[in-house]
Amino acid sequence: MLEHLRRNVSPDSFDAYCAGLVVRIEDDGNATVLTPTRHARENLEKIFKREIANAIRTAFPSLLDVHFCAKPRAANESSTTVGAVLPSAHAHVNHTPHAAATATLPGNNNGKVMWAALLEPPLSPLYRLENFESGVCNRIACAAAQTVVESPGSVYCPLYLHGDNGLGKTHLLQGIAQGIKERNPAAKVIFTSCEAFANGYIAALQARTLDAFRARFRACDALLIDDIEFLSRTVKIQEELLHTVQYLRNAGKQVVFSAIVAPSELARIEPKLAEVLRSGLSIKLEFPEFELRVKLLHALAKRRSWALDDGAARILALHIEKSVGELEGALCKMVAVSRANGVCTSSELALGALRDLGIVRSGPPTLSDVLEACAKTFGVKADDIRSGKRDASVAHARHIGMYVSRHVTPHTVAEIGRFYGNRDHSTVLHGIRKVTGMAKRDEPIRQQIHQIKQLVGS
Repeated sequence: MLEHLRRNVSPDSFDAYCAGLVVRIEDDGNATVLTPTRHARENLEKIFKREIANAIRTAFPSLLDVHFCAKPRAANESSTTVGAVLPSAHAHVNHTPHAAATATLPGNNNGKVMWAALLEPPLSPLYRLENFESGVCNRIACAAAQTVVESPGSVYCPLYLHGDNGLGKTHLLQGIAQGIKERNPAAKVIFTSCEAFANGYIAALQARTLDAFRARFRACDALLIDDIEFLSRTVKIQEELLHTVQYLRNAGKQVVFSAIVAPSELARIEPKLAEVLRSGLSIKLEFPEFELRVKLLHALAKRRSWALDDGAARILALHIEKSVGELEGALCKMVAVSRANGVCTSSELALGALRDLGIVRSGPPTLSDVLEACAKTFGVKADDIRSGKRDASVAHARHIGMYVSRHVTPHTVAEIGRFYGNRDHSTVLHGIRKVTGMAKRDEPIRQQIHQIKQLVGS
């Protein structure tokens, strides 16, 4: 099962979502997959359900369906840990937290603490700080993470990283955790998710092992909690986290959080805990700039030993601005097509992949497509381009729009004139002739035209 998954999903996805799964075959022929967090469950069910079902069928051909669950099971239920099928294949990945489910801890009458398996997902060897691609959008966060590794607990505590999904928060937290361990192998470092912390607390409460739960967290040298925005409304869980964080800070230990929103925007947070979250260094990760997106694509391709044409990378980066995951998906799509057809990656293949993914519309570009591309390229409003404004920047964008519209759309000069503010066809011809002359002698103009054509998929 593990080998099937490794062959059919990307290395990042395998390490992040598949390496530590627990699978149980039910009596009715279905399979239940236990995930460490709700976030993992949602991603597995939405993206990887088919591949996981196919993987399970390699061992159980009669499988009917697969269900995903993010809550702990009873200790006496049989299960198979996928990550343990071939332990030698990923010996460098830390699976100790899953084995810890059978460790004897104080206050546990049955000798088994099921919540321990929930707390610490395995750290991915890919999520190291040296593998983190930095740019203008995340340079401060990257520098702060390195400072925490070098001086845990003494400079930024807590460190709070926030920003939209796919910007590298989890990568930075795991990189900090691995960096601290490498500099001090004796350090006790816990990386976990907010949901796992809450589920672990509830399970410990039900098993009457709260003392062991508290001892586990308060004995660590660094605590890193991902997705803190999912913190439960339950006051007791928030109080437990508050006391744990205060204990660690007073002891000079390191605490790091990540979330989608800033500390001041967290909902349903107790005032004392909110104050603690706001008391340290808070850094927002922004969307990656164009050059960083190109750099990310080349890094992803290099990691998989894929040859990537720079023009193709720039096409993908031009169209996908706000999702690193979507960038990776478009890259995988393009490479799959190139390998299936036995050709190298190219700008044409990149545009084809974008069309297949619905990012670039199929068929010839429309006048509206060209207008939006011009507005994006020149940083002006689309309404201003179509208006009667004669500012130099607006007029230039309008002339370029008319020129590109004439070359990539089937519309006549008269139709283009009506679209650009009911202008006479002679005005459109004047603009086209002007841009034609400028493009012959001005390289930046040619680059602008080329970029607009790429944006509209031409």
